[in-house]
Amino acid sequence: AGTIKTFNPSRGFGWIAPDDMSEDVFFHLAAVLNGNEMDMIVGQRLKYEMGMDTASGRMKAIKVQIETNSAAPRGAAVPADPVEVEQFLMLNPVEAHAQEKFRAMDPHVQKWVINRGALGFAREPTGALISRIVSLEKIASGQLQLPPGDWICQNCGDHQFARNVTCRSCGAAKPDNLGITLNPM
Repeated sequence: AGTIKTFNPSRGFGWIAPDDMSEDVFFHLAAVLNGNEMDMIVGQRLKYEMGMDTASGRMKAIKVQIETNSAAPRGAAVPADPVEVEQFLMLNPVEAHAQEKFRAMDPHVQKWVINRGALGFAREPTGALISRIVSLEKIASGQLQLPPGDWICQNCGDHQFARNVTCRSCGAAKPDNLGITLNPM
């Protein structure tokens, strides 16, 4: 076991600092069994086995698993509070079944739904809300596999291309894996 020391999202690999303080261990995103690029955060706890890389002849981590008891919550960094949820539903009238589905969601993902904006543009607001919920739940649960380098905006939940330094939907800056915000040029 160990923690992620570095991760390069554009190349899809990183290094693990083992708990026993031995030499850092190489790992590739393809070896991660229960997560995706969004989970590859410096300090994230991982379990793994050692195996031989046939191409290089070097040892690497295989069967890498995120320790679930330490995984960061998925979705927006700040959860929605119940007042925000009810305000969103008052400003965006939808059918009762959609309201209940929204209220039952993880508060971090609720925040993403809220940050995506009002449903006033939609001809059918209930359908638009359900579609938004399904899409964001897939992202939050890790069912959506992103191409290397692509990222999910932690403010609004929108999928961004690797080349974007700010979110194309809300303008939030792209964070790197060290928690430093990149500034657009």
